[in-house]
Amino acid sequence: MLISIQVDDDGADKVGRLIFIPGDGHSENVKDPNHAQPEILSKYDGSDWIDNSCDGWVKVEVQVPGSDTEPLLSKHHATVISGPPNFSWGINAPTTLFNIMESIYWYRPGQPAEREVDYDFTKDIWPTLILPGMISWTNYEALQGHGPSTNGHFASDNIIAILKGKDGVKRNNLKNRVFEKLRKPDYEDPTQAGIWWMPRMSGDNDNMQEAGTFLGGLTPDIRNYTALTKLQYECFRKWKDDPEPLSPNWTPEPPRNIEYYDKQDQPEQLTLVSLESTIGDSLFPGMETDWIAKEPAIYDLSISNLRPPFRINYDPPAESTASPVKPGHLSRGLAIPWQSDFWECSSTWWPSSRPNNVITKAAYENTMGKSGTQSQYDKAVHTRSDWTRGFRATPDMGQTETSDNIPLYSNTDMVRYWHFLGFVRKYQKDYPIGSTSERTFTAWVESE
Repeated sequence: MLISIQVDDDGADKVGRLIFIPGDGHSENVKDPNHAQPEILSKYDGSDWIDNSCDGWVKVEVQVPGSDTEPLLSKHHATVISGPPNFSWGINAPTTLFNIMESIYWYRPGQPAEREVDYDFTKDIWPTLILPGMISWTNYEALQGHGPSTNGHFASDNIIAILKGKDGVKRNNLKNRVFEKLRKPDYEDPTQAGIWWMPRMSGDNDNMQEAGTFLGGLTPDIRNYTALTKLQYECFRKWKDDPEPLSPNWTPEPPRNIEYYDKQDQPEQLTLVSLESTIGDSLFPGMETDWIAKEPAIYDLSISNLRPPFRINYDPPAESTASPVKPGHLSRGLAIPWQSDFWECSSTWWPSSRPNNVITKAAYENTMGKSGTQSQYDKAVHTRSDWTRGFRATPDMGQTETSDNIPLYSNTDMVRYWHFLGFVRKYQKDYPIGSTSERTFTAWVESE
């Protein structure tokens, strides 16, 4: 799709950045116009169902108002994907599509085999380090080991103090402990097929298996567990081996708007912001796109002068053997309607986008009361409700993954009522300490 705009068009913001409005998430069955949302009979491939999840490319032609110069045509295609909403603002997956693409481009053909990996703590380590604790706000299993008052909550002041502190032994022990818990990338170590390695989430092949749920003497499939990308893993290795402490001036709070960055850095930051809330692993089949996102062949790997260089290979050169990616290819492997798989993938799949167990704002404030003590806070963060409370349960009637004649009531309710579900957002409130000071407590609660 080619779009011609002027920099003062309604389709752009005040500095000329193009704005896209995604689909509204509606899904319907076209078989009977008088019954647009009947009971769903298939988990993933609903017959006669349509939704507005989609993808495609855009090239832009820009004309400056009042100028008689020729319009400027963008050199490369941009990709637009309209997918399910993210219901947990500020809580991201351990591996995003940005991480997937960054690793593919780093290790693309033609790069030195022993290319030195460097890391930026704020960009490469911190977002992944804090995610188990962040996901604990939307997933009860993560709460057990990484909740706000546990040693595994790496965003705590105590952990940051260790990383900044002068005690090198204590700091290195912490970093080694983190690295040893990471599952190796690319299914490198099949013995790590278990819940003792991180991330503790399901993989591209199927549901991860909890301890005690597989036959004795058998090893579960490593492909059923997610892992960081090779580049993410090597960045953590580099961080683990770095003896230097974190700068005493470092702060975990990110800049609040894009204007904080120099203009030459803004395109990269806009790409990061767009992709950091996506799901890069696992893709079974996925949220915004499916397994195809991990195939190097779909990318134009010849680009090196852009930051970042990520571009889909929509128009390969004549001498190339690569097949062009067509509009719709990135999302064609996803479930239809999208809400059906969105229901199915609870618990260990995508709790960063699709919450499982939440703290309602009312329950949080009721537990905290007016005094807001530490013990009240610890109780409040464990006061959970099912995110999809009120949805009908689907009884076990012998259906299988391929059954197509038994109603899936929960899946149907997700189609009909997803837009009534709450968003999980950061919530801060001050509580008194004595008569002269206050303490701020922070939680992510279902607030709207």
